[in-house]
Amino acid sequence: ECPDDGVHELSAAEAISSACGEAVRDLNRCRGELTCTEFDAWAEDEPPVGYPCNAEDDGVDEACD
Repeated sequence: ECPDDGVHELSAAEAISSACGEAVRDLNRCRGELTCTEFDAWAEDEPPVGYPCNAEDDGVDEACD
C-alpha cells in the first residue's frame, strides 16, 4: 500500500476554500488510481513536466494559493 496523507490535506484545504477542497479531492482521486511506482514519480515530480497527476497538482496550486 502506498503512503498517503490525503485526508489531512483535504481538511486543511477545505479550511482555505471550497474550490481548494475540490481541487484536493481531484488530486486525491488521481493519486488513488496510481501504482506505487507512479505514486513515487508524483512525489518526486519526475519528470518535472508530465509526471502522474501533474494537472491535478496545478489545479491545487491555482485554487489554494
